Amino acid sequence: MKRLISAIFAVIFATALLTSCTSDKKKLQVMSVDVLDIGKADAIVIRLPQHVIMIDTGENENKKDVESFMQQNNIDTIDDLIITHFDDDHVGGADKILQNHTVKRVIMPDYPKDSKQYNEFIEALGKSSAESKILDNNMSFSYGNAKINIFVPDYSNVKSNDDNDMSLVTSLVYGDTSFLFAGDIQKSGIDNYLKHNSGHFDFLKVPHHGFYEKNIDELLSSVTPEFAAVTCSDKYPADEKLIKQLKAHNVKTFFTVDGTVHAQSDGRSVSVK
Repeated sequence: MKRLISAIFAVIFATALLTSCTSDKKKLQVMSVDVLDIGKADAIVIRLPQHVIMIDTGENENKKDVESFMQQNNIDTIDDLIITHFDDDHVGGADKILQNHTVKRVIMPDYPKDSKQYNEFIEALGKSSAESKILDNNMSFSYGNAKINIFVPDYSNVKSNDDNDMSLVTSLVYGDTSFLFAGDIQKSGIDNYLKHNSGHFDFLKVPHHGFYEKNIDELLSSVTPEFAAVTCSDKYPADEKLIKQLKAHNVKTFFTVDGTVHAQSDGRSVSVK
């Protein structure tokens, strides 16, 4: 009899524990990721339950479209503005974001660039109240159930003269779901990332606007994404070789030329439209 009672209590305890775990997962609020439809340029807005992270800001000519999205979604404050690298199609709108919004922290790579857009960004940053974080090492932080990691490439191993391969790569884990934002890394940058990182992500922001790289198959084999977003345009469409690779890996791929890519996670699963 004692054994029977003990077994019953064990079952009750296990059921209660499972119910508790399931209940905790159900309590996660929905977070969203928007990869904006601004052509061959990156501007990504991540809205967590109580925080906003923005990755890149599009080109100088995209400022009105980016600002329209921010206004329509009542985004006044940005907790972290991550600039992956300093090409115009990633940093061009940063000065307006800093002027029009309260940005708490700006995270950027540790190298300068001689360009008008970079100079405008640095000037606006100096006039803002934002904390400036220049990364020479990887960075990790959390907001509630969201864990963010920023991978800094080993610049000494970057073989390309193009600063695309100097892009910061950001990952976000929310509950049991995960997102990877690969900036503009090309062949050397992909090799660099894979040398230090591996593992699955549900959602991949494909690097460098859908240009094909010989080792993209290695990246897809490591990340094994269910969903992918490509920032491209009619003038600069995704490479057919890349599209074939994505199809070969059974990735459901969305292109910003068709509209803003909107992903959601409740901590248990990801949906994209």
